[in-house]
Amino acid sequence: MKNLITDEMVTIFNNLMHFEGSYVELVRNERDCFDIQFPKDKFIKSSIINLTDEFYKKLELFFIQQGVPNLRFNNMGSTFWSYGEWSFKTGN
Repeated sequence: MKNLITDEMVTIFNNLMHFEGSYVELVRNERDCFDIQFPKDKFIKSSIINLTDEFYKKLELFFIQQGVPNLRFNNMGSTFWSYGEWSFKTGN
């Protein structure tokens, strides 16, 4: 199934985050899901991001407003997707 989240939605969300002064961005990965990460930096090998509940609320509200009400996250809350009627919220 195709992910309901479009690249245009992600670009808009990333622009909103940057407008608020956040470096966090969403990036489509090879599994057609979206990683929550910092921009690529040649001086950072890896990082762990501990996001706030406020971020997840903002993320979910944004996608609800875009017509994508059911986000599903991995167990770390660092990757998410939405595949329509089979998606369900697993919580963080």
